[in-house]
Amino acid sequence: MPSLRRIALVSLVYLATSTSGQSTTTTASDQRNDMNNWSPGKLRSRGEEALSTRNFVDAVKFYTMAAELEPENGSNYFQIFRVHSRARQFADALTAIEIAVELEPTNSKYRVEKAKLLKSLGQCDRAVVEYSAIQDEDVTALREEARECEGVIAAAHEAMAREDYRQASQLYSHAMKLVEQASDLLFQKCTALYYNGDYYGVVSDTGKILKVHPKHLEAYELRGHAYMRLGEHDLAIQHYREALKFDPEHRGCKAGHKFVKNIEKKKKKADEAFASRNYEEAIKKYREAISVDESHRFFAKTLMFKIIQAHSRLGQHDEAIKLAEGLVEEGGGTEHEWALGDALVDAERFEEAIRVFQKTAENLPDGSEDERIKKFKRHKSHSNKARRKIIIRFLVFPGPPPQRKLRVLTGP
Repeated sequence: MPSLRRIALVSLVYLATSTSGQSTTTTASDQRNDMNNWSPGKLRSRGEEALSTRNFVDAVKFYTMAAELEPENGSNYFQIFRVHSRARQFADALTAIEIAVELEPTNSKYRVEKAKLLKSLGQCDRAVVEYSAIQDEDVTALREEARECEGVIAAAHEAMAREDYRQASQLYSHAMKLVEQASDLLFQKCTALYYNGDYYGVVSDTGKILKVHPKHLEAYELRGHAYMRLGEHDLAIQHYREALKFDPEHRGCKAGHKFVKNIEKKKKKADEAFASRNYEEAIKKYREAISVDESHRFFAKTLMFKIIQAHSRLGQHDEAIKLAEGLVEEGGGTEHEWALGDALVDAERFEEAIRVFQKTAENLPDGSEDERIKKFKRHKSHSNKARRKIIIRFLVFPGPPPQRKLRVLTGP
């Protein structure tokens, strides 16, 4: 008697294909009636014809009908496996080849194909078991490849368990080179990248997962978190909402959505206070937004620029410079150095500001000078203090030593 799993597979595939309306091989009503009287051999022949023209829907239908007539014949399920493999429907292919091996456990051809598929899906430990069960064929090389893959994946899991996320991400990357389609492994790699702070890597790799599995809710969640950490809050919200369309109660996406909306609301209130020149209130609101999650460093640094400017507007120059120096020490790019230079200029510590801008300018790309000179000319009507700030900030340019010098334009 055929197993319940085989009956379920046949019923589901037949139901899906018979109602799809995509068949091009059989269209007339009388042909469909005759098809029910075809022999398993004829059904397999028609299935092969459909497969040769990449008509995967009809191919699966014909082979499934043959399996209904010969439920104990493993070759029918092997043919279904071939169709799903060609269509890159690997989960369905695995189900079919598992039934074929179950029906004919001594068939080495089926078992080798099952092992190859398992390895390509990243289930290398199971592939090793299948290769080890083959007695009448030399599969030593294939078995060793599967064992290598199994070892790398095991090492990656161990690194994750001890929270060595950098090592784990490297090992998962190595493992991905040994397999073909392993979204589970790729998601594990993405998780390691996220905790290692490689948010751009998370965005890239979760995109690959979503291309294959457009309803992968955890990938949406993790990609949303990565965008949030990069300060791309609109994109984060977009990913959370996309996942919530499929599952309105998804806990992670609901929490992420709520978090981003909360800090953006606080930031908006702070921006309004800053625009109204209520700088003390702005500083308070910006710090409230940061305190929601101080580990969100990109967001915190962005708001720190505004806090530094607010302290400068209030004449609290020592505090502004102290905060800017903290950003520079933390690292993160030239914007932090510009912020320090601006704070020094506001405090009228011009010589120190020159040194900061000159050091920063050495890292500017070629061709920056012309644009910065234009910017100076556009601001030539500013007050003397403002003009001096523009001169210092925009006209410090590197040159090949010893010709490097500080250019200063004075007067309109």
